[in-house]
Amino acid sequence: MPSNGRLTILKAFSVGAIVAPIFVFIAHGWLSYQTAFSSAETRARQLTRVLEEHAQKAFETIELALQQVDERLKGADWETIRTSRPLWEELRTLQSGFAQIGSIFVVDREGKVPLTTRAYPAPTTSFSDRDYYAEQREQNRGLYLGRPYIGRISQVPIFNFSIRRNSIDDSFNGVIGSSAFVDYFQNFYSTAGLGEDNFAVALVRDDGYILARYPAAQVGATLPSELTPSPSSPERMHIGYATSPVDGLQRLYATYRVGKFPAYIGYSIDTRSIWTRWLKDVVGSGVLALAASFVLFLLSFVALRHARAEHSVVSQLRESTTTLMSEIQRRQEAEASLMQAQRLDAVGRLTGGIAHDFNNLLMIIKGNLTLAKKRIDSPVAIKQLTSAEQAADRGADLTRQMLAFSRGQVLQQTVLDLKAVLSKARSWISVATTESVELEMDVEPELWNVRVDASELEAALLNLVVNARDAMGGQGKLSIRARNVTLASVSLAQDPGLPAGDYVELSIADTGPGMPPEVASRVFEPFFTTKEVGKGSGLGLSRVHGFVRQSGGEIRIDTQEGVGTTFRLYLPRCTDQLIARPDYAAPLARLDTGRTTVLLVEDDAGVRKLSSMMLEELGYTLLLARNGVEALALLSTGEPIDILVTDFQLPKGMNGAALASRASALKPMLKVLVCTASLEVVVEWPVLLKPFTIQQLATALDQLLTVGDRGSEPGR
Repeated sequence: MPSNGRLTILKAFSVGAIVAPIFVFIAHGWLSYQTAFSSAETRARQLTRVLEEHAQKAFETIELALQQVDERLKGADWETIRTSRPLWEELRTLQSGFAQIGSIFVVDREGKVPLTTRAYPAPTTSFSDRDYYAEQREQNRGLYLGRPYIGRISQVPIFNFSIRRNSIDDSFNGVIGSSAFVDYFQNFYSTAGLGEDNFAVALVRDDGYILARYPAAQVGATLPSELTPSPSSPERMHIGYATSPVDGLQRLYATYRVGKFPAYIGYSIDTRSIWTRWLKDVVGSGVLALAASFVLFLLSFVALRHARAEHSVVSQLRESTTTLMSEIQRRQEAEASLMQAQRLDAVGRLTGGIAHDFNNLLMIIKGNLTLAKKRIDSPVAIKQLTSAEQAADRGADLTRQMLAFSRGQVLQQTVLDLKAVLSKARSWISVATTESVELEMDVEPELWNVRVDASELEAALLNLVVNARDAMGGQGKLSIRARNVTLASVSLAQDPGLPAGDYVELSIADTGPGMPPEVASRVFEPFFTTKEVGKGSGLGLSRVHGFVRQSGGEIRIDTQEGVGTTFRLYLPRCTDQLIARPDYAAPLARLDTGRTTVLLVEDDAGVRKLSSMMLEELGYTLLLARNGVEALALLSTGEPIDILVTDFQLPKGMNGAALASRASALKPMLKVLVCTASLEVVVEWPVLLKPFTIQQLATALDQLLTVGDRGSEPGR
């Protein structure tokens, strides 16, 4: 018989066997509750920033379009504006180039509309009662964002932007405006969030008027001021909980000011969806806790009746408790892993889709330029086509560079004529700065070559130019110099990180305010930035630093407060011969005489037409198919087919690899070439990356016919 003291201990333990799991369950429920709402707030913040970037770009595009119209109408009288059909067509073409612009219109001093791109001639109507006209008439408001309306001409929900039309004496000379369709923003917002959030997205004017919302709201609806940051507050983001005035639901709101504009973008989550997620987690844990409590109570009850089994019961209790806590931890880790996998999968599919479509377009452009050069004798036209080819090549290089960087591969370094690179860069540097920035470029005539990644060099130069522009506040002097330098070991005594030798020194200097020593010492640290929140990521200069170091060089900063800042890039001299671009007019690797039959399978009509022209130019006999089903039908007819050239991404549920496998089963001697824009494709057949030229296609087919064995050189 156990003693009274031991029985008391066992009774207390029996009570604890019930109470302890309950407390564990309550604690877990509270923590998961906090986590659920914290995760929802984080998700709302992230999606709101994405939505803000979209809205800011749309507003900036509309502002730029209005300024272009104002410049176009400078000096035009009202009669010309009212009656000129070519002017109307010109503005109509400008408006149709922007999906976010519904129309462009002009309002005269009396509020009448002499021109609107919705109709020619403009209907007789007055906009004098509209706020975007009345406010500009009262005083120059810059870019004014109007209230939402049902359009008088379009009869659909719209909101308008307006600027004053220029006049010589700055007097009121009418208004130039544009309307934005609410549908454009609603369609974008409908794909922006997670369906399980029962989300809503609202674009709101700073006085609370809802300009656009998904799901749709009544025109003229407003959002309470407590849900948006104060215009005077330095914080652009606001998080709050409130009942929606539109659907009456309790929602979590994240609102963010749209750049410099008097508007906010808000992403809201139905709090019921947050509660639902939390309850799913808690119910599962509660069932486990209840089961564990019941088991522990039975074990404790048996321990009271069978004192001799006390130690065995305690061991089982500890084991059950450990199992419960492990299960809770496993569930949390599984949920976190699933969310991360979903995000990575979404990014991967988006990147793959963009690369495929963009490279198809580049291939059509490059291929047609190459074929056009072969048919034109004019040196001037050939020079222009060559320039266009180089631009298309640069687009293809940038796309592949983006994919390679996202896969963490080593960047491709080539021998570059830095002088030529800087000469071409002058045009886009002027665009990246403002007219108030004086650009001075001084390049040594006999500048040495360097071996670097061309795309990363341009990205580094752009980062430094934009940083200099921002430091000067959009006005000042920007100096870019490149010269050959030989650094001796003596001169580098204070800089052991840079070996002695020949270098090209590329310097970018501004006349900004300079930096204090504590800031200059940290400029290359990732995520360090002195810009306002949302104005910069702090990764630009760290990326430049990494690029220069990977290229075998160094970057140095000279700065003085009140004088300016100079960044000096030291890139090692490269004595290797400059590799010229392939001569596309050179003889092709192989010119078939029609004895070889090629089956081309490509779903994109433009790429299919271009590839057909290339193959016919090379002399091959050609058969065409748009998908795997059509290709297998041709292969089954007994036609003499020697080579199958297929795109990897095909419709109707059969990709290029599956088609190649089935085709090889039908014709064991068939040779296969797979074309793709993706760096991730791994197949057992040779791969030709898009976009490709006729020379590259000829070389690939020549190698395929020479090798003879389709499995002897597998694809990447």
